[in-house]
Amino acid sequence: MVIIALLIFITGGLLYYTKHEANRYGYKNIGNIPNAPVGLILGAGIHGEKPSVYLKDRLDKGIELYHRQKIGRILISGDNGNDQDDEVSVMKNYLLEQNVPEEKITVDTAGYTTYESLHRAKHVFQLDTITLVTQNYHLDRAVFIGRKLGLVCYGISADKSNYKNIRYNTFREYIAILKDWLKTLFSE
Repeated sequence: MVIIALLIFITGGLLYYTKHEANRYGYKNIGNIPNAPVGLILGAGIHGEKPSVYLKDRLDKGIELYHRQKIGRILISGDNGNDQDDEVSVMKNYLLEQNVPEEKITVDTAGYTTYESLHRAKHVFQLDTITLVTQNYHLDRAVFIGRKLGLVCYGISADKSNYKNIRYNTFREYIAILKDWLKTLFSE
């Protein structure tokens, strides 16, 4: 019983610390967020050739950041999986349809997880300062990972819709925070 109580206490502490640290760098208002050379839009699923509601909101927020000159380029990161599930192509096509110039879009086809997307932003794409674009429930973990990997990392909430499964996604996020804490402990 003591071990279970200790695990709950440690887990709660890690969740609190992650949220507390990341909240200092998370924004809801575009006017307040510092400028960054690149905005990283994390994948969030597709439906055929259309972005999911989550992903559309992320893309729209990234487009707004770009058009308001808060970011100079957009890095899209997700799964290019197979012909039926090519997340990054859907993301890129959506950005192009919304008048983001192709030369301002960089594609990461191996961003299978939040951690991998941020690790690749730092080590493959050689970025040092980014603005992350994702929903609020996911923002703390993403910003926390980015900062632990050595990125100057800001985050902006892309919440615009009433999302299905938000409770499930929030619960899943707590588990992912614990998983990524372990990854950041053993990362470069």
